[in-house]
Amino acid sequence: MLFSRDSQTDSGRTAKEQIRQNLKNIVIANFKRSEEALRVLEEYSKIIDFKIALKYKALRYKIYTLEKKFFLKYKDLL
Repeated sequence: MLFSRDSQTDSGRTAKEQIRQNLKNIVIANFKRSEEALRVLEEYSKIIDFKIALKYKALRYKIYTLEKKFFLKYKDLL
């Protein structure tokens, strides 16, 4: 797939960006990005240093907790 990709003519270059309706949607999207990024780092770290992978995993779970606390605290504002 990588070698057949043509980033210069990729339809994603001209695709409409998803419009976020409100601040809540932006916050949700960015929490999910953070969680996924930490998951990727965790997976790659497993082949380099398992102890580091465990740290990324712990960070990911802290983000889950932070996300929950954030929405409980600011649910009326969003």
